[in-house]
Amino acid sequence: KASFINTFYAFLISDALSRKDDVTLQQVINRLEEDPEITSVVVVDDTGEVRYHIDPEKLGTEWKDAQLQKAMDTGDGIMVPFTNSGGRALALVSPLKVQGRARPLGAVRLEFTYRHIADQLAKFQSSFRLSVIGFMSVGVGVMMIFVRRWVTYPLEMTGKAIDMLHLSTAEADFPESPDEFGLLYKALNDLVL
Repeated sequence: KASFINTFYAFLISDALSRKDDVTLQQVINRLEEDPEITSVVVVDDTGEVRYHIDPEKLGTEWKDAQLQKAMDTGDGIMVPFTNSGGRALALVSPLKVQGRARPLGAVRLEFTYRHIADQLAKFQSSFRLSVIGFMSVGVGVMMIFVRRWVTYPLEMTGKAIDMLHLSTAEADFPESPDEFGLLYKALNDLVL
């Protein structure tokens, strides 16, 4: 998103500055300020004079910012993470370049907050955790059904077969079927004999 703003909005802002079109500049910045992740927008011209700030009293004043000055001197954009009152944030300083000029026309400083993204991630994490708990509960229920069918029930049947075996009155009359119990009954019949 920062890269998109750096390429698209910086072009629009520089175009408005080069034509000294404050109406277009205001419209572009209003669109930027509609974004819930952007907390601050400052536009300065090549003399360091503030052309746009949310506080109208700062318009026309000189903006002292080392990052803005560095972006204007080098002609390269700067991204700097920092912490503000809302938590983690990112400052994007982009020089406003136009063709035919060696030096940028000015610079724009945008401050992004990570709060909106962090809130979306927190919602995803909570719904993901609830989904995992639900899947685990269903999995345990299904597992209990199969444990009952494949382990508990056969053990009960084996216990009943052994309880039926009294060596003093033993008779080899266990039914021998082709499944696992038939093999067990065959072994018990052999034992009795």
